[in-house]
Amino acid sequence: MSQARTLHIRLFGEFSLTYGDEPVTGVKSDRPQSLLAFLLLYRSAPQSRQRIAFTLWPDTSEANARGSLRNLLFLLRQGLPDVDTFIVGDSSSLQWSNDAPYTLDVADFEHALAQVRSATDQAEQRYWLERAVDQYSGDLLPGNYDDWVIPIREELRQNYLDALYRLSGLLEEEGDYRAAIRYLQRQLQVDPLDEAAYVRLMRAHALSGDRAGIRRVYQTCVNALRRELDVDPSPSTQAAYEQLLRFEPPAAALPEAPARAAMPALPEPLAPHIDERLWRPRPLPVPAAPFIGREAEMAQIAERLSDPDCRLLTLVGPGGVGKTRLALQVAAGHRAVFQDGVAYASLAALANADELAPAIADALGVALTSGADMHELLFRLLRSKQLLLVLDNFEHLVEEVDLLVNLLRTAPQVKLLVTSRQRLDLLEEWVYELQGFAVPESGATPKDSAVDLFLQSARRVRQNFEPDGEDIQSIVSICQMVGGLPLGIELAASWMRMLSPADIVREMERTLDFLTLNRRNLPERHRSLRAVFDHSWRLLSTTEQQLLSRLAVFRGDFSREAAEQVAGATLPMLLSLVDKSLVRLREGGRYGLHQLVHQFAREKLMEQSYGGAGRPEDGMEATHRRYAEHFLSLAEAALAAMRGTDPVGSLDQLRAEHDNLRGALSWT
Repeated sequence: MSQARTLHIRLFGEFSLTYGDEPVTGVKSDRPQSLLAFLLLYRSAPQSRQRIAFTLWPDTSEANARGSLRNLLFLLRQGLPDVDTFIVGDSSSLQWSNDAPYTLDVADFEHALAQVRSATDQAEQRYWLERAVDQYSGDLLPGNYDDWVIPIREELRQNYLDALYRLSGLLEEEGDYRAAIRYLQRQLQVDPLDEAAYVRLMRAHALSGDRAGIRRVYQTCVNALRRELDVDPSPSTQAAYEQLLRFEPPAAALPEAPARAAMPALPEPLAPHIDERLWRPRPLPVPAAPFIGREAEMAQIAERLSDPDCRLLTLVGPGGVGKTRLALQVAAGHRAVFQDGVAYASLAALANADELAPAIADALGVALTSGADMHELLFRLLRSKQLLLVLDNFEHLVEEVDLLVNLLRTAPQVKLLVTSRQRLDLLEEWVYELQGFAVPESGATPKDSAVDLFLQSARRVRQNFEPDGEDIQSIVSICQMVGGLPLGIELAASWMRMLSPADIVREMERTLDFLTLNRRNLPERHRSLRAVFDHSWRLLSTTEQQLLSRLAVFRGDFSREAAEQVAGATLPMLLSLVDKSLVRLREGGRYGLHQLVHQFAREKLMEQSYGGAGRPEDGMEATHRRYAEHFLSLAEAALAAMRGTDPVGSLDQLRAEHDNLRGALSWT
């Protein structure tokens, strides 16, 4: 039996297949290439045929998408040699076989970067960084603009840029300035607006004794920024240029010997642990969809950030309300406001507070030496910076806020914009509470933010969707059912690839578990509304969980007195749930639950009652008994008062409790 030949696959730059030494010419069109790329990039697990079909043909029905997939697989069998060796599956799923003889440039690139992270010395890091950047021959599938490709392409491009920047730093350390210049030029070909790369390139020319090179690089930087952004280089870039023009490398340092000792030094306590020349805040994440609405919120947040007394601003709101997206939009609009720009750190994946300082340092593009006093090094790095630092998803770290307090004290020109499902409870904290989009009861138009968000999301899966009047009314119903929550609206709209708005309403009325979405670049906690609630639920203490579930017996708003007598709520416990965005404090001192929180909390109450969890007095029957007793007693007292001295006040009280009175009657 002859030995199987190897299939060589390149997704960087132009798509290419080579089987052994022979080019594969039977897979030339976009759709077969897209299917192969999808299976290769998700090769770690079987992919359902339904998911593949909806990903590649999002604008058609399920039946048509599945039919197109079958036709495409038939074409692949004609064009790809020995296809059953490389693609395995059954009637429900497909997977690229990792046991097959193949090479993939993306896999080699990712493997090399993983080896960099585990390297034990500088020579090994350089070797693997060079291996990684050599694999990157261009952007991933540059002619493919499918929604699923774009975020993966951006992630790989950023990893490539980071690898080039890190490699140039190692080469400078070794005195190999020519190689450092070569890799920095490659970096600027991909990202011609990266001022940190221009500064490092000028530095490499300075260390090589090339003043003309410094001037050329700076002028290129000026031209690029003015042409693309209509701005000049930042003050720090201008200062670096002037300083490097005056630098005189020792004669012995030319052309190859390291001259770093002659460069302007950092403060001595800092120099052994951190090199401030590596300061390079990472670019803000690129959102996958346009920003919609929130004009008033943007203006109010900008006003607060402009206040000199506002150093720590927390955007507080329930999961899925759009805190991250709003924070990124605010940060993007403040790039030019802060001399040292903006930086963004996602904290969702952090397991404990020990990882916070390294995560912030990583967002700044700086590596902190393991074992050093990381907090102190971070404070020294930031103390002279004028920066807006965005810390996203802080809710699971609220018990460890000392780092933020000390950072504010030691870095007087740094401002923090934090997103969290609960307040940080710091004296320094300014709080901005974010709610879902307002949903009009009637007369809604496509210009209303909630409806606009649904339409924009729907058109990503059904490109030519144009709603009629009946569709608009169904969309309004959807937005009302999720309480204007942006994530809920987007999850509902994702079903437009196979359902009408009216169909979506009917499915949501049956169960909100219908609202799920499985996307590679979507965090697990945002792939369904239940996942959003479960994430918040896990952050509660047992006492808070029991209280929240008991509050689900109320219909509509409720008073503090009712919460105390029916659910056993103390004021501190109630305010704790308010701070965690699970209970809303409304005008007039009344409280309420978001519609979605109410539904999920009620399910938790049923679990405690019938699932063997919790105390009998916490269960549904006991809580409803107290609920009925409280409101029937309130009604009797109000009726007596109506016949006495306060008929108007008593009538207002009955009106405020109308929904709860009806609920109490249903349990008597």
